[in-house]
Amino acid sequence: HLYFAAENRHDFFTPIPPAALDTEIGSLWGTVNGFGEQHLTLKEVYWQQHVEKDRLIVRVGKIDAENYYNSNYWQSDSKYFMNQAFSSFPVRAFPSNGLGTNLTAKLSDRSYVSTGFQDAQGKKTEAGFDTFFEDFNLFSAAELGFTPTLEGYGRGTYRFTAWYRDHGDSTGTPHDAGFDLSFDQRMGEHWIPFFRYGYGKGNINGIDQMISTGV
Repeated sequence: HLYFAAENRHDFFTPIPPAALDTEIGSLWGTVNGFGEQHLTLKEVYWQQHVEKDRLIVRVGKIDAENYYNSNYWQSDSKYFMNQAFSSFPVRAFPSNGLGTNLTAKLSDRSYVSTGFQDAQGKKTEAGFDTFFEDFNLFSAAELGFTPTLEGYGRGTYRFTAWYRDHGDSTGTPHDAGFDLSFDQRMGEHWIPFFRYGYGKGNINGIDQMISTGV
């Protein structure tokens, strides 16, 4: 399959976009992703190849690391929490969308592994061929996930992720590294508690450790 996604974001009756309200309310980080001004851009385009049905999935192109590593059931700034503490996870120094690849292998009916690399200097609004091929500063990650179903409760997902990001030659950003845990578990029809813990060097986002949790 060939996948692509494009978006355009324009101001709407307010001089301050919601994504820039952090300084207005005293937040340590941005209030939410995806609610700032942006010209029309092709933010994702990649080829997805399935091998042995869904046992192995290979993706190559311009991809978003947040879709494949340390995700969470409630991670969506357009549907759930409009705060980066939950809709994202600021301790992670994940780059923006960039050229790269991801491999996801289904180890069993209840476990998987996801790994890959992409441009550490990727930008959603740019093609990224120059920084990828000339600088070749990479972001890499590996995740082990378990998806058990508890009798009488429902399905859960338990993710263990490690990541490393090279310094950026063109952007001047330092290197960073860390690991994350992300758990969510259905507890019946209406309840899904979640828990996240992350540790990083804090060289980019200035955060060493972080916990977010809720129901």
